[in-house]
Amino acid sequence: MTRLEDIPVATEADLSAGKMVEAVIQELRQLLDAWLLQGEQGVIDIKSLPLSESGYQRLKQLLGRGEVSAKAVLAGDTEVYETGFSGVWWVTHKNADDRVLAEQLEIGRIPAVLCAHEEDIKIARERLEVARTDS
Repeated sequence: MTRLEDIPVATEADLSAGKMVEAVIQELRQLLDAWLLQGEQGVIDIKSLPLSESGYQRLKQLLGRGEVSAKAVLAGDTEVYETGFSGVWWVTHKNADDRVLAEQLEIGRIPAVLCAHEEDIKIARERLEVARTDS
């Protein structure tokens, strides 16, 4: 005889979280296709999604962590890591108070936040010229 406690129960919230996670996975597949076919990078804004806490945790667990990670210090800390799926990056931007401002999944070879901007490269070139003449 089965006890009541042994019967698995899925709440509406669990079912909804599962559907939302599946929708995110479907969008990731489409964005990966776009990158593979046209080289287009894509972004999913996680914070704008109606993900419950359980859906959020399920998505993080499903995607996992890959081998590459980086940290950038901008207005606050930005953490970037490749998920267990190559080309799918989890990017978290925080403010100076360590509060999450934005959380995104970026699809592509490397997330935009890690790419040097052309203007910054020009400034670096000028600084190197000055450093060379000062020494």
